[in-house]
Amino acid sequence: QVMVQLRIVKLIDSVLRPTLTGLLVFGRYPQEYEPQLMITFLQFYGTTEEEKGPNGARFLDNRKFEGPMREMAVQAGNYILASIRQSSLITGMLRQDVPEYPEDAIREVLANAAVHRDYSHYVRGSYIQ
Repeated sequence: QVMVQLRIVKLIDSVLRPTLTGLLVFGRYPQEYEPQLMITFLQFYGTTEEEKGPNGARFLDNRKFEGPMREMAVQAGNYILASIRQSSLITGMLRQDVPEYPEDAIREVLANAAVHRDYSHYVRGSYIQ
């Protein structure tokens, strides 16, 4: 009853079936049923999609992250943090690596992209990019 109230499952033809939310949050591999429910990471050469590298390639990196929403967000966040530039701050004998963008900002962007994505039937064929 609680899972129905939380819209994690829905009663369809006398059978409890997971909703899209239930599938994304609690499913082991939601992409088995909805392959487009993934996060993709594209790293472009420049600041627009149209800019190409010296060999004509459109982007430097292209990765996809699959699994439950939390797992996808953690994997994508870790990958992005490993991909961005880092500077070093030296204070006395100590060195501190400082990422180009704060880790909290990267995590917030991923969470917002997932939560505020349009999950309607009209655009369900697209994925978080």
